[in-house]
This record gives sequence, structure tokens and C-alpha cells, in this order.
Amino acid sequence: DEQFVAMVPIAFARQHRILGLISENGQVPVAIGSIEALDQLENVGRFLGYPVQAVFADPDQILAAINTAYGDQV
Repeated sequence: DEQFVAMVPIAFARQHRILGLISENGQVPVAIGSIEALDQLENVGRFLGYPVQAVFADPDQILAAINTAYGDQV
């Protein structure tokens, strides 16, 4: 989700293995790599200003997608 990339810092996304997917029906599905990342969903919702919904995914795949979405920023 382009808005996720624009609003959520890459360091936060990488640290928590969190990446927003394409928004649907006013909610943003967010791929998370661990149960611990659930604690960060409230922060993500604040960054975006929209409710978010967790979707579990492989942490390594999320990291690869983060690198692609953010254009391999450091």
C-alpha cells in the first residue's frame, strides 16, 4: 500500500516485520510476521489514520516485500 510506505517509517516496518497491503473497505490489511507484532497494530493505525487488520505471513517474505516497497532504502 503506497500510503503505508509514505506514512510508516522503514525502520519501524523492518523492526516489527509489518507491511500494509492494499486497502479495502476503509481498512488496511497489514501483514505481520509474529504474534508480538500485534502490539504494534495500534501504532500503525495511528500512523495511517485508518483501522488496520492483521494478516499473518512469513517474516522473511515480509522483509523482502518491505525492501521492494520502500525501494531498498537503508
